[in-house]
Amino acid sequence: MKKVIFIIILISQLFFGCKRNQNTIINTYQESDNSTNIDEQYLYSESIEGIIVQDNINSDRPIIIGDVIQFSDSYSVDIWNEHCYYKIDNINIYETYNKESNFQKITDSNIKLFKLPYTEDWLYCYVTNDVRGYIYIYDISKESFYGDFEENRKSFNFYRMLLIREYEIITKYSNFRRYGPLLEINYNNTVIRFWDSFTGEMAQRYQLLDYYEGTNEIFIREQYYEGSSNHIYNLRLNNYVCTHIGNLPIFNERRSFVFSTYVFYADPMKLKIFSIANGIYENILDVKIFEDEYINIINQYWINNNEFIIETEENGNLLVKINRNIELIYE
Repeated sequence: MKKVIFIIILISQLFFGCKRNQNTIINTYQESDNSTNIDEQYLYSESIEGIIVQDNINSDRPIIIGDVIQFSDSYSVDIWNEHCYYKIDNINIYETYNKESNFQKITDSNIKLFKLPYTEDWLYCYVTNDVRGYIYIYDISKESFYGDFEENRKSFNFYRMLLIREYEIITKYSNFRRYGPLLEINYNNTVIRFWDSFTGEMAQRYQLLDYYEGTNEIFIREQYYEGSSNHIYNLRLNNYVCTHIGNLPIFNERRSFVFSTYVFYADPMKLKIFSIANGIYENILDVKIFEDEYINIINQYWINNNEFIIETEENGNLLVKINRNIELIYE
């Protein structure tokens, strides 16, 4: 009989929480006492068929044809399949990608964001057919992106739980910033950008899980619609140096080796070991270590620079020795 899945991944202690206001939208570019409630149902309501005629305030405002937003320069996006979906606490939506233009302020709203081909500083924002426009990417607050941490903890959603870890890193290091779908890193006068994909429900999202300051590397996760993969990215080289490293990478003190355990869908647990020399990672082992599909790992750690141990609850311990050959010793 197969054992129950338990894979323990250590996540730093979680502290923070965010509160949200009531759903409102207030028109701030003209004097008006009218306000409109924004509800999540708008995002999933059926689109209006035909064309929404451009208003007289801005003749260059994109028009909506069925489920397509058509821009004046022949660029268009599919409302349902080319967006990133977020909840925003408080932000201005501008008529054009210029902060001098008229704007509406939205609070506590579910929005869809679309990439524009001619600028990376502005995104197109869709709330409803009537509430839409341009937002400045750097106006998206990190609190808005990370949401309510207490809800994230209770969600049992791995992506949401790991948001807390990323928040801790960008709060500690000023050169890391999060603006909605953009993770931006400033390193040695170079700006490195990781953009979430704008592909609707199939969107790929990046999460920063660790920063190895001494080697100028980050541990970054790619979250897919189903599954994920983890990588090591070198900021100095501005490139990945180790891809598909497994789960949590555990380095020896000399930083000459790193190991990681992982499970691919229903396959038995595997072990990866990489050697490291001059910042170059080489995969020297990728092997199944237990016959059972799911293993409860209690602890895993280096004994010295050439030996580490993996302690499990029901399958005993595995001692790994790295010399000219790699020995796997089950205890």
